[in-house]
Amino acid sequence: MVKRVLERLAKPLHSVIEYGAGDGVVTKALLQKLAPGGKLLAIESNAQFVQTLRQINDDRLEILHGKVEDLLPDLTSFQADAVISSIPCFFLTPEDRLAIAAHTY
Repeated sequence: MVKRVLERLAKPLHSVIEYGAGDGVVTKALLQKLAPGGKLLAIESNAQFVQTLRQINDDRLEILHGKVEDLLPDLTSFQADAVISSIPCFFLTPEDRLAIAAHTY
């Protein structure tokens, strides 16, 4: 799945946001495609996963701990080439899903 998602991303990637980075499987793959001076902003709400993500040694990675829907207002100035989401949307209300999609757009 990760390979298929990454194949569809335009190159070069200079800035990416990842919603629901989990344990970093997609994060690590994104870092391989990210430009040397790029930035990957990974958002994760699970504290254990955040600790795992912090073990990834890459200066281009910034990790935000919290729920995407709560952090969206802080992301308005971040211009991303791509937004990747692994959020299990069935946990969200329809209103939250629409709000995340609207803010992302």
